[in-house]
Amino acid sequence: MTFDKRECLEDFFEKRWHQEFTRLRKLHDEQALVDDKNQVNADGDDLGKFLRDSEDTASQCELEVLNLFCREISLKDVKEGGGPVAGFQKNAWLDERASTPDLTDSGNARPNENPLTATGLFRALGKLRYGHEKLPDAARRLIYILDLSPSCVYALAATASWHQAPALRDAIYNHLAFQNSIAVKIPSAGFLTFQLDLHIPYLILSKSTPPEQPTGKANIKPNRRWTDLSFLELDTEVPSAQDQGVGEVWSIQDAHFSCVVTGTDEWRWTGYGFVDAEIDGFLTDLSKDDLGFDQIAAKGIDAEHPIRSPRDYWIKVFEIRVELVRKAWDYLIFKLEDAIRRYIDKHPFTSPRHLAIELERAAEMKEAFAVTLKTMGLLRRLHGVLSGTIQAWTSFKAPGGDIDYFRSIDAALICPNAKRSFISINNSFQKLQKNEAKLIILQKSCFDYARTLELYLNLEAKETADHNEVTSEFIVSVLYPFALAAAIFSMQTEAIPFNLTPRSFAITCLVLIIVVYASRLAGRHFRRHLQLVKRMVCLWIKREKIRDVGNNPSRIELQGGIPPAIQDHFERHKVDEESHGLAACQTTGVVDDSVEGLTI
Repeated sequence: MTFDKRECLEDFFEKRWHQEFTRLRKLHDEQALVDDKNQVNADGDDLGKFLRDSEDTASQCELEVLNLFCREISLKDVKEGGGPVAGFQKNAWLDERASTPDLTDSGNARPNENPLTATGLFRALGKLRYGHEKLPDAARRLIYILDLSPSCVYALAATASWHQAPALRDAIYNHLAFQNSIAVKIPSAGFLTFQLDLHIPYLILSKSTPPEQPTGKANIKPNRRWTDLSFLELDTEVPSAQDQGVGEVWSIQDAHFSCVVTGTDEWRWTGYGFVDAEIDGFLTDLSKDDLGFDQIAAKGIDAEHPIRSPRDYWIKVFEIRVELVRKAWDYLIFKLEDAIRRYIDKHPFTSPRHLAIELERAAEMKEAFAVTLKTMGLLRRLHGVLSGTIQAWTSFKAPGGDIDYFRSIDAALICPNAKRSFISINNSFQKLQKNEAKLIILQKSCFDYARTLELYLNLEAKETADHNEVTSEFIVSVLYPFALAAAIFSMQTEAIPFNLTPRSFAITCLVLIIVVYASRLAGRHFRRHLQLVKRMVCLWIKREKIRDVGNNPSRIELQGGIPPAIQDHFERHKVDEESHGLAACQTTGVVDDSVEGLTI
């Protein structure tokens, strides 16, 4: 009986590709969501209508990120080709093809003049997707956008259908917010759709010039972080003028790749690909032949020989892109390992002092300490990005994870190549895990080096303080009496009650030295006694508080009075403090009535 209950409970959490996706389904929402809302005069602008399915499903994160990103741009700019990039920047690639269960070839494709501007993309997506008089159905649609701009967001938002909108909102948000996700999402209610998420953030090491700051309020691309690494001296040798570009420095550029495949069945689906230009370069630099390849898959799939299954396609894109990510991490960590090792070897402060001038040595150690702190902060950031990606994959492939959606079912088999792709993906992540281990070792090396520098800086500070103390003692005890004696002898003769002779000057200096020494000795003795009095007062106050609590248990709001464990603690605390107080008094030779009065 117990086994049956457990088996039934596991069925609730079983992840399996729905049978509903294995048959061609009739769609009832071919019209764009924004157009539907405009017909009923819904509140908000065009972007606001896209962001809200209803008042109850609006994500505050998505609202804030997308509204901030798309400020100063409107759908009117996209339609008319206005704004900073809508009608000028060719950063979109589109592939639309027919797809049916009985199709045996690649499917008829709609003609598109790739690459497209945001305005061109809007016009292409605005055409009737199914049942067009002159064009084949766009059942399988791939949309690739390089450096996602607000104009492209509007083009996508204004043409997305009801069932596409949630996945598209999620894809745009994750790409703009530099999030990682490897997951499958199927809604628990409403029209049944699938959403295959692949969002991978990473960092690219290269020589580049600092990015130009935007001049206007309108954004033209996602806001990515750029980090100058010139402080690490990544060059193993001095670069030639030909190799070194004007103003170029070693830097790390945040980069993000997003691929979201969403649809209603095995034949009607849309693949969104958002990529930063630092990863793929510019579409305008590609030849016509290059544009004939799938850009989402980094030109790893011939567009004329498409993968028709959404799961098989997503897996292949995953395999291709994660290998590029792995290579970028390999190069970044290789260069950092070498640079950090060389920097530590170049500044061996654990060896005997190699600088003749101590001030230069201290300045060099402070500079090395500052560089080490910057490096530690950089390594923490890298580790956070890499570990997040690895954790997403670990959760995806874990028992009961979303990888179960990719198991074959009778009506929808996973092709053998897709299974091989998963093996390749796992191998790439195993290499990424090795890179993560290297990052952890680098963090520890920098931490140990920083601790060593901190110790040496503290020793330098102590030596300086000791030197200053000796100098101060000499000035106060020796030079000050002579200076004071000289000041006295410079007074008028009538004001001095003795003759101004060398003998009297020597006696005056000797007397002043004795007075200064006696004053300093008395001050030290007074400070010791003052500290003793402070300890005695604190001890008395603590004892009175403990005694007051012990004699008045009703003041503590505990049922049944003070627990025995707390009462024993009070008694031990009183005995310990009395013994410490008496010991402190005996060490200084001062035991008077005030101390005896503290005895129980």
